[in-house]
Amino acid sequence: MIDHIEKKLTINDNKSAKIGLFFVSSLPVIYALFVLLRNFIGMDAAWAFNIGVNLMAGAVCAIVYQSCMRDTAGIGSNNNLFLSLLITSGISVFLAGSAWIINGVPSLSFLNRLFNALLFTDNYMLVVLFWRFECSVLTVNEKLSESINKYLNILFIPSLVCCLANIVIPIFFSVDITGNYRRETLFPLCIIILLPVLTGITLGVFSSKASKKDKLSIISFIAFPLIILIISLLKFNTSLLEPAMFFSITIIYHMLINERAKKHAATQTELQVAADIQESVLPHVFPPFPDRHEFDLYASMTPAREIGGDFYDFIMADDDRLAFLIADVSDKGVPAALFMMSTKNLINYRIRQGGTPAEILTDVNAHIAQNNASSMFITVWLGILDLRSGILSCTNAGHEYPAIRGTDGVFRIFRDKHGLMVGAMPNTKYKEYELTMNPGNKIFIYTDGVPEACNIAGELYGLNRLETALNRAADKSPEEILREIQEDVDSFVDGAKQFDDLTMLCLEYKGAA
Repeated sequence: MIDHIEKKLTINDNKSAKIGLFFVSSLPVIYALFVLLRNFIGMDAAWAFNIGVNLMAGAVCAIVYQSCMRDTAGIGSNNNLFLSLLITSGISVFLAGSAWIINGVPSLSFLNRLFNALLFTDNYMLVVLFWRFECSVLTVNEKLSESINKYLNILFIPSLVCCLANIVIPIFFSVDITGNYRRETLFPLCIIILLPVLTGITLGVFSSKASKKDKLSIISFIAFPLIILIISLLKFNTSLLEPAMFFSITIIYHMLINERAKKHAATQTELQVAADIQESVLPHVFPPFPDRHEFDLYASMTPAREIGGDFYDFIMADDDRLAFLIADVSDKGVPAALFMMSTKNLINYRIRQGGTPAEILTDVNAHIAQNNASSMFITVWLGILDLRSGILSCTNAGHEYPAIRGTDGVFRIFRDKHGLMVGAMPNTKYKEYELTMNPGNKIFIYTDGVPEACNIAGELYGLNRLETALNRAADKSPEEILREIQEDVDSFVDGAKQFDDLTMLCLEYKGAA
């Protein structure tokens, strides 16, 4: 039951968050209008003070909400839950302030009961949401979390019924014929209902391995309102429980969320440095061999994240043979980048030792599979072109099919035979095949980020569109071909977020020197 209610309350997307911002911002405006319309003659000074504090708390709530929307990095995966916490807190402050405004007005007695009943209900939901937020932020002990959740599920419906029943039945409070709010004998029961949850929050803080600053920020949600509650029990005319709970949430935002935002910023800086290092590892000077006129070659990589798992490479194996390859690691991010760089260096080293593409990948696979603690694997397409004869020896280790432009001037997807991905299994033996490249022939190799590029409607770019785009640019240079494919893919996805790197390499054979 609690999980179902939480899902309904949680902000699920940016549009919902914007609606929430409009709602939270409108509450203090409506409340301010209530204040202006209220006749303050005969109102106790403490009441006026409470009304002013609630108005200020409502305004600050809207400001904090907007700040959270702009700085979601600091809250991370808890952003939606925290925004929901702010909305619930804003409603609580609004209801409490509105109840103070109409208190003592006989004609608004029913509205007074309604506001207070909703306030009790909202405060209960606020504590429940805060408990979920604490479990998320501090990683509360699993057994403690299960016990409190079980307790909440059992008492959730009865507690809400008791809160709402006050509209017609005086359980926690009543409103007399003069329109004045009055606490009933069972008022402490509403605190007792939440006592196990508040205890759980406290135990969760002390059992967590979080920093002292994180713990202090969470415990303030209990300590600050508890002090205010004790004061309000001793003196009814001073009741600032709801603003106190909200200001505690604000303290959490500044102490906990801002600290995490700083850490996130530092992490982003480190990722950018890592991305710069990765980019420098890939060849990016074209033409790569200005003194060789037997071929023209161009390559590019567009990572889906700061750090990608794709790579390409080309190297003169000897004076007459050009080795070129493209590869895709099974993962993304920093681990994939480290795996990529080590694999790239290993393949590069093995190419310099000599051998066929099949022999090279067989040896590389044996080394990776033997020392692959991360259980990653990598797809590789490797070709070695004899610049004198135009014979291209190729091996495909689980990679995408190449596209070849033959003597008829048309690009076609060449469905070659696949071997296993490199690193997947030890003792794998790879096979190779040969293609004859005539002057003017081209080969285009790529990673799955090209055919699997997805638009907003969920439609994939696909091999048919790739063939069509290649043939529109078939007579152009490798560099121009890659740029046109990139533009065609970008036009197709139309701004939709991509989840895979987009890496391409194109080579044109011009004949022996």
